[in-house]
Amino acid sequence: WYAVVAGGNPGYYSYSWSGSDPQYPLWSNQNTVTTTYYTPGTKIATVTVNANGSTLTKTCSTFVQ
Repeated sequence: WYAVVAGGNPGYYSYSWSGSDPQYPLWSNQNTVTTTYYTPGTKIATVTVNANGSTLTKTCSTFVQ
């Protein structure tokens, strides 16, 4: 998973990731997070970005066969 943020000062971004599959947790304080899924199904990742007092949360999904 990869987050692209535009605007503001990139040096001041902080990231927090979470995922929908507790068997394969997502953890990173960077704009990328990796995991390997071994079970099929829809996987969901959520990233929250904080910058200069503003917060934005986005969620995306993918299907693993």
